[in-house]
Amino acid sequence: MGVGTLLTRVPWKQVITMLPTIVQTARGLLNASRRPSIVPIEVADTPRGLALRVEELEENERIQAELVKKMAEQQQGLAEGLEFMAARITALLWLAAIALILGLAAFIIVLLK
Repeated sequence: MGVGTLLTRVPWKQVITMLPTIVQTARGLLNASRRPSIVPIEVADTPRGLALRVEELEENERIQAELVKKMAEQQQGLAEGLEFMAARITALLWLAAIALILGLAAFIIVLLK
């Protein structure tokens, strides 16, 4: 089994399909943080203005939570793929070690005859 086969076990299709959504959400979050507040300065210190500012913060927090969730799902997929690859590599290392021992044994047997 080659490295190419091992790399096919990583859910690249899912990773790649989620990437534009994550980038778009991150850009929207960045743009939202750059734009001025929708609460006019005159109203900002009033109870209604404070309520509007809290609503803005809650919306921003919701967007951030969605982004973190998507990133966590993507990382989980990558971690599962890497764990699978690590298990396969360990098995292949053991197989290579056994093959090396058998090869050395065969070489010694040939030399002794």
